Amino acid sequence: MEQDRILSEAFLMFIKRMLEIGSSVLSNAELKMNSHSFNTLWTLDRLSAQELTMTRLAEEMGISNQQLTKLVNELEEKGLVIRSHDRKNRRLVHIQITDEGRSYMEKQLKDMQAQVCRAIEVFDPKEKEELAQSLKTLNRLCEKL
Repeated sequence: MEQDRILSEAFLMFIKRMLEIGSSVLSNAELKMNSHSFNTLWTLDRLSAQELTMTRLAEEMGISNQQLTKLVNELEEKGLVIRSHDRKNRRLVHIQITDEGRSYMEKQLKDMQAQVCRAIEVFDPKEKEELAQSLKTLNRLCEKL
């Protein structure tokens, strides 16, 4: 359907623009880790109620087991995650975020939020309200995807 094609183009353009803005805003932040490491912590925290294996985490993040192993090695050295072998099947390796990892991630989120606050200072109050309403609508609609 033509309307779906036009909508998908607009959606992809929106994502591209958000990535550009995010990259610009966050490159100014004093982030001490790369986005893959942050995404690993974010995913572990989001799924902390589940017992995650390295394989499941790699699938969840859309990366290879080898890529995840490298990331987890670095995060484990910093005390941000811990690995443990399954008691029944030693080939399964479980991974979880530590309290220190959660605190570190929360600090990074606060730093990013501060950068975004500075970036949106260019908007007048009416534009900020429009943006807030638009984001609320987008978040609601994206929950269906």
